[in-house]
Amino acid sequence: MRILLAEDERALSRVLTAILTRNRYSVDAVYDGEAAYESVKTGLYDGVILDIMMPKMDGLTVLRKVREDGDLVPVLILSAKAEVEDKVNGLDGGADDYLTKPFSSEELLARLRAMIRDRQDVSQPLSVGNITLYRYASELASPFGSLFLSDGETRLMEQLMCSCGYPVPVQRLAEKTGIKEGSEEIRLYIAYLRKKLEILHADIGIRSVWENSYILEQKRCSGN
Repeated sequence: MRILLAEDERALSRVLTAILTRNRYSVDAVYDGEAAYESVKTGLYDGVILDIMMPKMDGLTVLRKVREDGDLVPVLILSAKAEVEDKVNGLDGGADDYLTKPFSSEELLARLRAMIRDRQDVSQPLSVGNITLYRYASELASPFGSLFLSDGETRLMEQLMCSCGYPVPVQRLAEKTGIKEGSEEIRLYIAYLRKKLEILHADIGIRSVWENSYILEQKRCSGN
C-alpha cells in the first residue's frame, strides 16, 4: 500500500513515516498543500494522510479540490483542531476520517486500515473515455461490445485507469498486481490490453513513456 503523507511539521512527518514504513506501507512525504494536491492528482496512492494547517494551500482546500476532481482516494485528516465544528467541516468536505493530535500510533494505523478497507469496493465499475472496467466480473466494455480479462489484465487495467493521464512506473504496477517487477509478463499483459482496447474501438490507449512506465490517455493525445 502506498500512502501520501502531507504534514508540514518535519519532525512529526519523520516519525509518522517511520511508523508507517515499519508497518509495510510505502510512504511519500510532502510538506505543503500545493505539493499534496499535485501528488494526489497522480493517482498513485491507496490513501492520504492530510494535515489541515499547511503552507501554500490548507488541507481542507486540498481536500475540496481533490473531491471536485472526482477523486475518491481515501483521506484521513490529522489536526490539532478538536472542536466538533472542525471535525464536521472536515468530514463534510469529503474526508473519510478525522484524527486529532496528539494520537497513538496504534489508533492511526487502525483508522488507516479501516479507511482503506472501506474504499476497496470492487463492485463499483471504473470508466475512462468510452471504456468501462467491471472489476468484479473481470470485464472490459465499450459501446461496441465487451471482453473478458484475465486476473492480471484486470489488475493492470485498474491501476492504469485509476492513474489516467499520469505515467505509472513498472515498479508501482508490480506492487499493485503482484506481477514480478521487470517481468516480461507485464509487457505481455500490456500487449493483450492494447489489443482488446483496439477490438473495443476504445478512445483511450496505453502508451509507453520514459524508460519503465505506462500511461493511459485519450488517443488524440497519445503517440500511438
